[in-house]
Amino acid sequence: MKKICMLLIFSISTQLFAQNWQTVVVNDTAYFTVQAPPLDSVWNGYLRCIWADSSVNTGGVVTTYFYPSIRLDMNNVLDTLKGDTWLGKRNLRNVNGDEFYFNKQGDTILLRTVASLGDTWILNTDSNNLNYHATVTSIDTITIDGALDSIKTIQLQAFLGASPVGSIYNNLPITLSKNHGFYSVFELYDFPYCQNIITADSGLYFGANRVYFPVFPFLHQRMQREVTEINIGKVDNLWIYQPGNEWIFVNRSNYGADFGVMHDSVMNVFQLTPDSINVELYEHGYSNKLIGMGMPNPYYVSTHTYDTVWQTMTTNVIPVNSSTIRKYRPEYRFPLPLTYQNFGLIAIFVTPFCTSQITVKDTSIKVTPLSVQTYISTSNAYTSGFRKTGEYEGTDMPINPMHSFNLVYARFGSCVEGTKINFKTLGIDEASYFSKNVSIFPNPSTGKFTVSIPENKSIVALEMYNIQGMKIMEKIFHSSEYSMDVSSLSNGIYFLEIKTEKGTANRRILKQ
Repeated sequence: MKKICMLLIFSISTQLFAQNWQTVVVNDTAYFTVQAPPLDSVWNGYLRCIWADSSVNTGGVVTTYFYPSIRLDMNNVLDTLKGDTWLGKRNLRNVNGDEFYFNKQGDTILLRTVASLGDTWILNTDSNNLNYHATVTSIDTITIDGALDSIKTIQLQAFLGASPVGSIYNNLPITLSKNHGFYSVFELYDFPYCQNIITADSGLYFGANRVYFPVFPFLHQRMQREVTEINIGKVDNLWIYQPGNEWIFVNRSNYGADFGVMHDSVMNVFQLTPDSINVELYEHGYSNKLIGMGMPNPYYVSTHTYDTVWQTMTTNVIPVNSSTIRKYRPEYRFPLPLTYQNFGLIAIFVTPFCTSQITVKDTSIKVTPLSVQTYISTSNAYTSGFRKTGEYEGTDMPINPMHSFNLVYARFGSCVEGTKINFKTLGIDEASYFSKNVSIFPNPSTGKFTVSIPENKSIVALEMYNIQGMKIMEKIFHSSEYSMDVSSLSNGIYFLEIKTEKGTANRRILKQ
């Protein structure tokens, strides 16, 4: 009898635990990014949020209310349509685990959270009598927010009568996490009528600015909590400045019709103190004049500049613009250091960068009072661990920017982002060869050093700096080899800047 009781208790507790599936968890703010297909890639990474801030139990039916997910301030909603979120205004949950959502037509969307593998039901019927059948196709486990969690995948299939028909929603699975609710889902408020992306009018005004926002028939993927807690403003100089790392920025400006490219390459890095490093950085710049559609002018004499600089910097950088995605909640008016208060639409995009980092970009659009056909848009991008990596200001059409400055290529260790621009390979290779073949010997030394550079290249000047960055010696001459005596200097680390007609190289020397 005791064994039977224990077995019965175990069975009941297992059933209760199995019924714990749900779509949302109150006060568990979840952040999602839109997974846009290639043709609509401009919307890829668009940030959205679920914040179920309260629930009411009435006769066993639990009503959960969604706080409008993205706001300009505490009174004005941006990412929502007249107060409703991308999931609608609320959902209802019965004691059997059935949950009901409501689209903008007032139609119900049924999600059976405790359905078993292989169970099928009608999720929704639209005004054309098109039925969307939902089927639990898999139950598995994955790691979410650092802990193992069960997930349940629900696939959709549209039917007209008894015949399956095509629909964009046939390829968009709903995935539930047992502990966190939706793991992947599409926009329910316009389901199933939104078959293509819509830029909807919210009906809201901010001064003279009318607000618009997108409606997506795309999958929304939940972000891991550790990603939403990455400090966007933090700079990791030990990660940035490693020999072989490089990055390229492109600058366009229609104000002065300028076009420019800047390519930075890390040549050498020296550890000065536990909290500081000295970096030898090779910079190659290119400038031209723009012609139609922002393209470089092939008839203009372009300008190339080459320079090798050294910088001393701290490795423990305290960010000025400190912010995280998790601050992007309605109670924060401007959570990121990117947005402009006077602009109507503020959209945030989040995309991965080199596995462990993220790029966060805002896009702010203002409809001018003069004409609803004219707008000004701006955007700024920050890459965590690195720096500001994008800036854009345009009018009328995004393809006609007044100003843009963007990271187009980066290599950090084995990670490569973007496409490299070889705007003058010969110059880069020559300078790289020069820098790598500068030698100083013996090093360390008790006082006498010899500086040697590649053949057919003459030294123009030598400048020596102490560890505080003060210039303590300068010599001007013309030869491919030069000996210097620093026996009168105190023992320690010094930096030598070697200037030639082909560029500048920096080396660290140690006097003992």
